[in-house]
Amino acid sequence: MSGLEAKRFQVSPGPVVFRARTDLELDQELAAGVSPSFDPLLQQRALALTSRATREQIAMALEKARVEVEETMGSGPATQMQTWRERAATLRLLAHRLRRSRSPSPKAIAAVTSLLNDPSFGDGSEPDLWLAAHSVLISLTEPPG
Repeated sequence: MSGLEAKRFQVSPGPVVFRARTDLELDQELAAGVSPSFDPLLQQRALALTSRATREQIAMALEKARVEVEETMGSGPATQMQTWRERAATLRLLAHRLRRSRSPSPKAIAAVTSLLNDPSFGDGSEPDLWLAAHSVLISLTEPPG
């Protein structure tokens, strides 16, 4: 064996560093459309997200956010009140569909958790986040039949 071949099989010295990904990071990957097929961590997270227990926890978080939105509706111009009502209705529907969906996609559920974890989502300052919430709501709609 030549010296070049011998070096090819040597392991470099030093510590091996593993970087753990948080559930939030995994959710962001799933929400972005990364397939869990070839990543055991994503597979595990996708299974966890689609479980009834996890969906119920997320639905409860949506209900809590809905209550906060409704409490915020106390004052303001009529147009702002209508916006807050629509947002509360969106949260209510998201919670309902998470609970009732027979086979929700991990991507849709991960998108919900990503929204809930976005600091701008709760304060209503980011309209794009509410558009994303509507998009998730549509993706959780069961096909007729």
